[in-house]
Amino acid sequence: MAQVGGVNFTLSNVLAATSVQVTFGVLPGGIIALSGDLAFGGIVPGEPLQNLLDISNNGNEKLTVSNIIYPNGVFSGEWAGTIAPGGFQYVLVTFLPINPGRYGGDVVVVSDAVIGTNSIPVSGIGLSTNPPPVLNAALQSGNIVLIWTTNASSYALEFTTNLGQMASWQSVTNMPTIDGGQNVVTNPISSQSGFFRLQQ
Repeated sequence: MAQVGGVNFTLSNVLAATSVQVTFGVLPGGIIALSGDLAFGGIVPGEPLQNLLDISNNGNEKLTVSNIIYPNGVFSGEWAGTIAPGGFQYVLVTFLPINPGRYGGDVVVVSDAVIGTNSIPVSGIGLSTNPPPVLNAALQSGNIVLIWTTNASSYALEFTTNLGQMASWQSVTNMPTIDGGQNVVTNPISSQSGFFRLQQ
């Protein structure tokens, strides 16, 4: 067995005095490569943010791109055409979230490339325009009363006995009552330390 350029191959039934020549050629066609910073970070919904996607052709023949597929419906950037051997094409990619949340996946470039990488990760965050709710606490007749606004419907009350990286947060199972537009949860005070938070 011999190895040339990182490729393994095996020769069988070769006499000791026989000379064998092996020739490797470059596969004809387009070779696709993608690059670019498509980690958009956070942006307020309704406001677009744009970055560049670089589509390169490292092959020895032209590369024809027919479509670019984006995930989630919040990323876009159309382009179709040909790229000469050794050439590249910039595509303007837009991130435009409509609602708060995390978005991501892979951008897939559809082409006639014979080899190469035709996908690249993309991500972005739609930031909430509403300020996070404030969790208030009060002592009342041997109980701790936790209060926060009912407008924060996407937040849940959680509890842990210690803080730090090893903290294990558990959902509080007591259902809140509603009083004057506020969620109210009453828990008995115990000898054990406890910490509460609202988590989205």
